[in-house]
Amino acid sequence: YHLHKYNPDGSLGSSWQPWVGADGGSQLPIQEDETALVLMALWQYFELTRDVEFVRPYYRRLIKAAADFMVQFRDPVTGLPSASYDLWEERRGVHAFTAGAVWAGLQAAANFTDRFGERDISQRYRRAAAEIHDGALRFLYDGERGYFSRTLRLGRDGALDRDPTLDVGVCGLFAYGMLAADDPKVVATMQALEARLWCRTPVGGMARYE
Repeated sequence: YHLHKYNPDGSLGSSWQPWVGADGGSQLPIQEDETALVLMALWQYFELTRDVEFVRPYYRRLIKAAADFMVQFRDPVTGLPSASYDLWEERRGVHAFTAGAVWAGLQAAANFTDRFGERDISQRYRRAAAEIHDGALRFLYDGERGYFSRTLRLGRDGALDRDPTLDVGVCGLFAYGMLAADDPKVVATMQALEARLWCRTPVGGMARYE
């Protein structure tokens, strides 16, 4: 996984994401999407250039290492990525944006392992991606409200609590390809975001969240 920041020489940079959680236990101070989207970007580069010699040095120590982490760093009940920080670097939980990014990262890794002839590993990455897809539909979609929740958290009673706050970060569910933009659940979510978050001035634009 990638940590929050690095210096130009590769050493660990400063961060406001803590290694110790609110409960006093240790935690990884990461935004998992930062790891996943590097793999997605690298695959997009490779698709454009077919530059095998550029990619080859990163195949085991970056692509496979990061994908193996993403397969393992998941909740066994939901299949979704385990808790990390959101893209706004503000709150910890299981986020819709992260789910979409990790799905894309695993698909990219599977594409690379196909190219390098390790198709048995590709199947493992795609199976994990499929479980994230299914978990998003099952656990992140709020049928009562009619849109995707931005975050899941484990409640004190062991139940999963959805955060109903409308957040533009849920666009990660379709922006990286996990769900189709014309999926009825995605369309309903985007309509809710537009209704509540669009800036109704000549400038336009959308707020991050309510």
